[in-house]
Amino acid sequence: MSWKDFGLNTIRAKQSIVESVVISFLVVGLLCAGKYVLMNLYPERFPHRYIMSWEHFDYTYITYLVIAPLQEFITRGVVQTSLQRLLVGRHLVLLAIMITSFLFGSLHVFSSFYLGLTATLTGWLWGWMYYRHQNLIGVSIAHFLIGNLTGLMGLWLVF
Repeated sequence: MSWKDFGLNTIRAKQSIVESVVISFLVVGLLCAGKYVLMNLYPERFPHRYIMSWEHFDYTYITYLVIAPLQEFITRGVVQTSLQRLLVGRHLVLLAIMITSFLFGSLHVFSSFYLGLTATLTGWLWGWMYYRHQNLIGVSIAHFLIGNLTGLMGLWLVF
């Protein structure tokens, strides 16, 4: 197998990038709406009345430029691709995405259960995106955007 088989290629890159940006902003839009609702339901949990703030920004947001694609290479490129080739049956792609997402989520539980759950759910989305395009470009962009914008929303502090 070559590096291209593990998602390191530019096949359908433009489609992958456009789809990832659209999906990322839809997800972040839903998260913003959700945070707005939570701020009104639980004002004591959100003493600052903002959806996003640069006060959460630190060096980790910059290092995420490397970390998110690296996580996607390992998770989607290596694990999901390998599972898709090893599993048999009608639902092998779905199983590969589910198994990979649960592994990805379990690696985030060290921070909190909710972060692990969130990583599992976003892993399903990113697994599907990777399967559709078979490259890591769009998935890495979505991971970077959703992860960082969620952080700027202060949701990691709540989790």
